[in-house]
Amino acid sequence: MSASVPTLSMNFMCISIAISVLLPIALLLYFRFRKNANILPFFVGCGVMLLFAFVLEQIVHSIVLTSPAGTKIQGSIWLMALYGGLMAGLFEETGRFIAFKTVLRSRRNNDYNALMYGAGHGGFEAMMIFGVTMINNLTWSILINSGNTEMITGKLSGEALAQAEQAIQTLITMPSYQFLMGGLERLFAIIPYKSQVELLEEKQKKLNPLVSIFTFVCFEKTKKIAFRHTFPGIIPMLIYAVYYVAAAMTHIQNGMIAPGYDWYGFFFAGARSVVIVLPIVIALTYGISVLLWKWNRR
Repeated sequence: MSASVPTLSMNFMCISIAISVLLPIALLLYFRFRKNANILPFFVGCGVMLLFAFVLEQIVHSIVLTSPAGTKIQGSIWLMALYGGLMAGLFEETGRFIAFKTVLRSRRNNDYNALMYGAGHGGFEAMMIFGVTMINNLTWSILINSGNTEMITGKLSGEALAQAEQAIQTLITMPSYQFLMGGLERLFAIIPYKSQVELLEEKQKKLNPLVSIFTFVCFEKTKKIAFRHTFPGIIPMLIYAVYYVAAAMTHIQNGMIAPGYDWYGFFFAGARSVVIVLPIVIALTYGISVLLWKWNRR
């Protein structure tokens, strides 16, 4: 295979690996030696993510998604998003609650222990979901560019060989920026984990999927959240919007977005329709943020 993986793509892979692997370690060292936090919450956070998200949640997925109801869920992007958010909220929030009520009960007097927990929880997810994938992509890219593709495909045959060849072609043709966007997404995933766990420490549970939203709004009354705090509520949507629009706009064919890249149908009238849809989505997202703030203060 004469084609090669662009150097820019490999550079972005290295940056994403640094974010996914080195950032959690850097946070561990920072909170331990600069803020005098305990080390235990970091590893408890890792353990909670492993047990509740990677083991227990996956068991539920294997049961639900292979059932007739699972077929319907996977057939609708909206149902899949609702189901995924619900499961993430249910298992991760339950894991956090149990951790702070049991193992970390005696360490709740130090606010930085909550941040240390968040670094472990979000950092472990970043390393396992994205860091390992990027390391594998970088390894394959080095083999491809050095002319050693047979080390990947040499012992494969049939469907496994076809899948490997497709993966190689994807590494070669995928726009370079997409290897960076994943790392940035993980960066913005780790940071909210830290702040959300700090809120949990103060009995203000994470505003993430539906289970947590209802818990926060209905049961966790607080006057500490000012109106200005409603603005950060649109940040995750804005980050995702940049990724969505960038992916779509780089795959335009005859003035229309290529099939498979207009994930939500927002480009229904061509590329220009995003100018109309995006402000509406931002306004609706912010409206939800304000509504939750007012509902919690009632």
